[in-house]
Amino acid sequence: MAFVTAKRPVAAAPIKVFVNGADGTQVEIGFVAQYHRHAKTHVDSLLNGMINRRRKIAGDELVKNPDGSTPDFPFETDADFIRAKMAGWLHVKNEGGSLREFTDEALVDVMEDFPEIVSPLFNGFFEAHSGAKQKN
Repeated sequence: MAFVTAKRPVAAAPIKVFVNGADGTQVEIGFVAQYHRHAKTHVDSLLNGMINRRRKIAGDELVKNPDGSTPDFPFETDADFIRAKMAGWLHVKNEGGSLREFTDEALVDVMEDFPEIVSPLFNGFFEAHSGAKQKN
């Protein structure tokens, strides 16, 4: 298959998480999260900013980007990060079974109703930008 170097507007990652249903049984939630695509240098700077947030608290020396800048992580919460970085989703349905449109309000509602999905969505951004894992 030929490699086509077209710009892609989104990076996507499958999200799978188990939640407890109303009767206490585990229910698997699965869908595809789409994120605004960023250059590797930006993603690396975000990772360095997260490291620096922890290092500031510990009083340790801060990490610098290759260009010499000292990155900050500009988000107060994981939910703030997700709201800024998510561009859409696939295979999310409403209670009636029809596809649920992605909006900022819908995303906030899902994160409020399913707080256990916040960490997978946060990590999904970095997984989407690190490349797909190959199957054996």
